[in-house]
Amino acid sequence: VVFLLPVTLVEIWIRILLVSGCEDIQEFYKDLLIITGVKKLTEAYSVLVKTYGNSDIIVTLQTLHKFTKNQDIISFQLNLLKLTNSSNLTELTQKFTKLTKSKTLIQSLTVIYDITEIDIEVFITYLTTISEDFEEVITVIIGYTKTTNFVQALKTLKKATGEKTIIEAIKHIQQKKPSTFTTTTTTTTTTQKPVTELEQQLIEIFGVETLEELLVVLRRIFNTQTEDVVTEVVQIISKITKTNITSFLQYIIQITATNNFQEAVTIIKQSTQQKLTVVEIWTRILQESGQEDVQDFHKNFLIITGAKSITEAFNILAKTYGSTDIIVILQTLHKFTKNQDIISFQLNLLKLTNSSNLTELTQKFTKLTKSKTLIQSLTVIYDITEIDIEVFITYLTTISEDFEEVITVII
Repeated sequence: VVFLLPVTLVEIWIRILLVSGCEDIQEFYKDLLIITGVKKLTEAYSVLVKTYGNSDIIVTLQTLHKFTKNQDIISFQLNLLKLTNSSNLTELTQKFTKLTKSKTLIQSLTVIYDITEIDIEVFITYLTTISEDFEEVITVIIGYTKTTNFVQALKTLKKATGEKTIIEAIKHIQQKKPSTFTTTTTTTTTTQKPVTELEQQLIEIFGVETLEELLVVLRRIFNTQTEDVVTEVVQIISKITKTNITSFLQYIIQITATNNFQEAVTIIKQSTQQKLTVVEIWTRILQESGQEDVQDFHKNFLIITGAKSITEAFNILAKTYGSTDIIVILQTLHKFTKNQDIISFQLNLLKLTNSSNLTELTQKFTKLTKSKTLIQSLTVIYDITEIDIEVFITYLTTISEDFEEVITVII
């Protein structure tokens, strides 16, 4: 349902143009599909219901005028997507509802507007002068105001900066002026909490200069807003590896061939097309691979690919498995074996076929099955044999330990 009142189609289009600020109904629909990230109008309306909480597009457009002076509501939405690094309305809604603890985008915009009392587009534009990375901006704002969430940060912004308006408060932070909030004090002097040995190590590992910068970066990367950020991050890391935090982070820097952990995160995020935090990526990898320690996983991953760095390993995955999404690859490999440890499965295939790495294994299998990738080869074999690939190859090698000789015998 596009419009709940009984009107003609032409009347609906005229109302849409009047309320949206657009001049051409065809251009309006084209932009609507871009904003919602779908290909059909029926899908677009479904997205509008989920994001804005209303199936009446006229009402939705009218409501959006409350939050901006931009008469072109399509332009308003497109600008919000760009400013917040969102690809579509669903992604924008997820970000805003998470920040404001709301259910719909309209509710989120209302929360922000009621606090700031300024044009939402103008507000977000000024926010992104702090950083082009919207998520980093949020972390900075929360860290600067020493609050635990975005709504509290907005309410505290003017007090924290000593400025009279939200815009001036944002400029204050953008210019890196100090907060008006005092640090821990004694009876006579203001003293700052001393930096611990662990914090100093993390400052170097993350490539920052101060504890304040470190806390901002930790909140952004690990998506945490707790008061004791360092302790929280240590606990997060301890859930995915037995290695102590500094040794683990330094290892990741080493295998990504980067200068600091911030740069390393960028490389790790290239391992999947899914929009996840680095910890979410590692958690999914452990779930799908059957491994228990992410450092051990990476070590075995490099052994299997024969690579010296993660970037090189990703390139090998693309050539052998035909995909660079490691999570998808791990999920796919489960189709061919009952071995829940997918790393063990691949290592066993290498051993059974006398292959030194994944590239060599792929060359053997694709040659045998006339396929292009290892996944295609495994699919061909599995579809014919209908048994666990590892079990099948194990039985084959009872004929001879030389895999190529086995093939010759079979043929």
